[in-house]
Amino acid sequence: MGRSLARVRQCEHWEHSAVTEAAIQRWTTSDGVELVFHELGEGRPVILFHGLFSDAQMNWIKFGHAERIATEGFRVIMPDLRAHGLSGKPHDPANYPQLVL
Repeated sequence: MGRSLARVRQCEHWEHSAVTEAAIQRWTTSDGVELVFHELGEGRPVILFHGLFSDAQMNWIKFGHAERIATEGFRVIMPDLRAHGLSGKPHDPANYPQLVL
């Protein structure tokens, strides 16, 4: 199958496919807050950061952006920043120092 035909089939797949489940990874920061990142695909890593008042699910997974990038042979890493998505949402202001996302 030619490369252009394969790309057309991939595009058709993107338009009609269900949202792909990204693997969820967790780790605990030095100040005890649990943070999450979503991971999809294999290959060279690409990190996608979500915007303010959003999360990886809404920005990158729900509408297929991460799936498209992963299909091109990349490992897509999408953190949920502190107080967003599945990451910890501590209420103590001390958990939000100036130099910490």
